[in-house]
Amino acid sequence: MSYARAMVGCPAIMTASTSAAKPAIKKPVPEGNTRLKQSKIAERLALELDTLLSQKTLPGRASMAMEHVMSTFFPATLDKPWANAELDLHFGERIFDRAVRVSCLWTSRSTDTSASTMPHMPASAPVLAYISRQRLAALRNSHFTNELEPRNALNNPVTRLQQLRSKLLIPADVDRDPYIVATLLVMAQAHFHNKTPLSPFSLQHRSSSGRQSTQSTQTPRMPLHDVNVQVITHQGQGENANFVVYTAIVTTTFLNRFMFPNKGPGSEDSKSGISISRTEVKVWPMLGLRERFVRVLLPEIADPGCIRFWDPLVESGRKRKREGTSSSEEQTPPRASPLRSGRRPFCR
Repeated sequence: MSYARAMVGCPAIMTASTSAAKPAIKKPVPEGNTRLKQSKIAERLALELDTLLSQKTLPGRASMAMEHVMSTFFPATLDKPWANAELDLHFGERIFDRAVRVSCLWTSRSTDTSASTMPHMPASAPVLAYISRQRLAALRNSHFTNELEPRNALNNPVTRLQQLRSKLLIPADVDRDPYIVATLLVMAQAHFHNKTPLSPFSLQHRSSSGRQSTQSTQTPRMPLHDVNVQVITHQGQGENANFVVYTAIVTTTFLNRFMFPNKGPGSEDSKSGISISRTEVKVWPMLGLRERFVRVLLPEIADPGCIRFWDPLVESGRKRKREGTSSSEEQTPPRASPLRSGRRPFCR
């Protein structure tokens, strides 16, 4: 089995159903006509969002921007991700080391939701990943390398052949990228194996056929069960920019197919696989972005009619001169219902 084929699974055992894209999350947003001043936190957040969405940003800098955005919105739950994380793919008795790379990876150790909602989740179990499409494109372009001829001359026929081979890795529909499916799968697999799935990028050789697993790495550390995992990416520019969140339910049956690939599924399990939903989250205006994220990341606590992350982003007071004097006083803007206190502030 080739390395590329192993990354997306064997067609005979892989049943990934992608539901129709859910309606884009565009609310809550501020309403009204009062102009509000950005706080220092909001100014930094806007800068990081611009950096993240820019096509000129290097992948490493984009990862830092994404980390800042998530840690600002969710300091208690998404504070310290693993940067440049690599995860193994388990396929029967073989392990494909570092088969999947993600720019940022948040685990159950860095969240406070696992203890209350998922008490069976082990420490360091991946729950959320960020994939930079720019970095993914670079990985695909570098998958086939062309060694230099003597005198540092490229072999043009070989180069063109490798470019054609690289195009085979590009999905026809970027919204249904097999790499995202593979990422969701290995994140779910990492919940059950003893070896930590996290490691920095490495230049070590990867075997295309995988390595033989030992008993300790092959045997799950707990009984298999359905796993919920998510991947975030983004698309678009300006006011059309959106975060895209893929939410997957990886079933026990699906995990068993990769653990025992030579065992055919029963008739009742033939349609049980991985269910993936895709949801777009509008980036701008920035006020309300956290709440729009919550609606897809933590829907059980979402309040679609209220912007709770208001005070950190809005300057609490403004300086104005008194009429007829040179002194100034602090003026606090009216604190009416937050959703009606501003006219789309911080909008691009």
